[in-house]
Order: sequence, then structure tokens, then C-alpha cells
Amino acid sequence: MAQLVLVVKKKDGTSSFQVLRPGRTTPSYKCTYVFFDYDTKHIDHDDEITFYAWNSESIYEVFMDDIKVQVLEPKY
Repeated sequence: MAQLVLVVKKKDGTSSFQVLRPGRTTPSYKCTYVFFDYDTKHIDHDDEITFYAWNSESIYEVFMDDIKVQVLEPKY
């Protein structure tokens, strides 16, 4: 099953990740808007952030288009 993965690697070498499996919530063979939120309050400016799609061991193709990353910051 295809997965969208967000990995945050800290300067000290530790890392955390969040995984979304769109196939669990979206219909097959249809274009679908998919998103997920990640709480960034524990991310520092020197942390490394990686976002990728993983379709390991699947016989089905997954197509993605218009990938967008937004950082939303609260107004104080």
C-alpha cells in the first residue's frame, strides 16, 4: 500500500516520522486530494525535513501531481 512519509531529523541524530496511507481513505482508480498535518512546534530551523512517497512491494502504480508543502504559523 502506498504511503506518504514525513521525516524530521534533528541535529543530534534522532528522528521522528509520520506516515499517511491514502489507500485506506480514498477510492481506488480516482484522482483524490490528499493531505496531512504535522505539528511543527518541535522542529528547529536547523532540522532536516524529508517528504517522500513509498510504494514498497506493491504491484499497483501510484501517480502524484501538484505536491505542495505549506508552513502555517500562528499570528500572535
